[in-house]
Amino acid sequence: MQSDHVIDDAREQAFEFFNRYQTTGDPQLLLAAASQFRRSIQVARDADLRKASDLSDVCFVLTEFYRKTDELWALDDAAAAGRAALGIGRDPDDSHMAMTRLGIALSLKFRATGAHAALVESLACLRAAGRAADPIRPASMASLFHLAEALHLAYSDSEDVALLNEAVEVGRLAARNRHPTQIASLVKLTRDLSALSYVRQDMNLLREAEAAARWAVQITAGSDADDRAICLLELARTLEDLYLNTSQLAYLEEAVDAADAAVGLTRDSIQIHLRSMIAANMAKQLQESGVDGATTDTSGTPPPPPLIR
Repeated sequence: MQSDHVIDDAREQAFEFFNRYQTTGDPQLLLAAASQFRRSIQVARDADLRKASDLSDVCFVLTEFYRKTDELWALDDAAAAGRAALGIGRDPDDSHMAMTRLGIALSLKFRATGAHAALVESLACLRAAGRAADPIRPASMASLFHLAEALHLAYSDSEDVALLNEAVEVGRLAARNRHPTQIASLVKLTRDLSALSYVRQDMNLLREAEAAARWAVQITAGSDADDRAICLLELARTLEDLYLNTSQLAYLEEAVDAADAAVGLTRDSIQIHLRSMIAANMAKQLQESGVDGATTDTSGTPPPPPLIR
């Protein structure tokens, strides 16, 4: 059929434009990809599974265009495409992807504009995607990472501790499963556990944050240097918090080593400067602890961190 030929040609060109974007970083190629996906959508029947998939892809590429350009209209168009994809979606995997992508676009809309309706809709989408996530489909578990992010965003806006509790529970699930965002999930979980520990004044949560950070460092042993640097820095920050809460100098000593290692792996000049400042501040604390004779408990070694629940 002629329509099938048009759909196949449009989709082929859309993916070609997106692949070129990944190579060049030119955001105009994202608009070209969106245009071709829309050409496919125009001739496809609602019963055609490709139509919902293409609408979801429009949502994705326009969200990526916003990330590159800060053009707010792109988020509105992305959200419209995501909603349309959900309205006609028949395939569970495609619907899950559309829910996740729509949730991400709406979360970004809230970050940019403070529109609470966007955050409410984002949480609804991402919670639904999170409920449908299945370790059998590892890519689907990435929705839990994005849900945890949106929940922390909502907590920061409202200071409702229940949202931070939920972010931690979701983060624990995300961290247990290998999926494209597992490392990012562990970093996010470490931060959320540290924040919840401070709110609740619960040291067990801070030690769980340490366990998450150590796990992240462990699984990035052979990974990209940027990923490992982020994990080492998060471990350093957590160890610094443990030192401040326990006065055990061994925590601060290891924090300095981890921060220095993170700086050594960092390639971006701005990040090198920022992380060097963090490492220098920790080193200064360590020096002052020794010089000033601060009250520290250096007997033995810190207790091992608990397993993540």
